[in-house]
Amino acid sequence: MIRTSTAISVFVRICLAILLFALLAGVLALTFSYVGNGQRNFYVKYGNETIVSEKKGVELPKDNFAVFYCETLTGQAIDYDVQVFLNVKSVDNFDFSVDGNRKNFKSDLIEYDCAKLFNVSKSATCFVLSVPKDLTVEKVIKAKYPEKEITDVPAVNLNTKDSFILTVMDGVEKRKTQIYFC
Repeated sequence: MIRTSTAISVFVRICLAILLFALLAGVLALTFSYVGNGQRNFYVKYGNETIVSEKKGVELPKDNFAVFYCETLTGQAIDYDVQVFLNVKSVDNFDFSVDGNRKNFKSDLIEYDCAKLFNVSKSATCFVLSVPKDLTVEKVIKAKYPEKEITDVPAVNLNTKDSFILTVMDGVEKRKTQIYFC
């Protein structure tokens, strides 16, 4: 009788060990699948800070280069796009004229990518941009409408907090990382 209960006890221990191993393997597989399956493993690094989705109040140097590194948690190949938008919410709305046609600042410039004004250059793992010291709203509008006559643009201070939004779009996950800067 003692032999039978010992055999059952050994059998139960072996079954529990197999179940525990299977459970542990399942948890590891789910964790790896979550991280390796594009679940926000893309991030942007500026200085010592890692930015996953959004960062406000970033002060970038004027007339100097700022380097941003794009990486993933798993070290996989990186596919990304960089855009720079005016933060129209941080600037008072106004109307202006382009070749005599009235335009509204917020509705006209909300989706305008002004990255070329920041000399953005991109490589496989990082991108560089330069914030011009003398950047004005009028220069942004003139970049959107080259060779057009721009009038009635008020003086707007773009050195205020969060005047621009740097948007880095991950090509795999299709998610945005936004960095608000001036």
